[in-house]
Amino acid sequence: MRHLVLTAALLAPLPALALTCEYTVECFEQEACQPTDFTIEITPGDLDTLQGVTQGLAELRDVAGTQGAHYVSTEDFTVIENRATGDDTLFRLVIGADGSSRYQLLILDGPLSVTYHGACVESD
Repeated sequence: MRHLVLTAALLAPLPALALTCEYTVECFEQEACQPTDFTIEITPGDLDTLQGVTQGLAELRDVAGTQGAHYVSTEDFTVIENRATGDDTLFRLVIGADGSSRYQLLILDGPLSVTYHGACVESD
């Protein structure tokens, strides 16, 4: 039942729900992917909807702290992205309609990339 609620929530642009994303696989550059246990909490802020696209600001919280981000959501996907505060890192978090998610960090000094594979569910 929770999966059905999550799917309906992710398909509807409004209201945006707080989400918890759990990542279980980490891939660094071209090295073999490894198991991980990494969580991001997403809290949408002020959002507007125009022609089926909801956008605005969101807050992401993980082990590194809390940072603001740009939030865009349609019936098919949600994208949250920004430049991490205080360093040369870009991030993009994509959530599919089924809750599957990819979180990618792009480190400009290098450049280097880290991709996390997981899923997001509605937060309590």
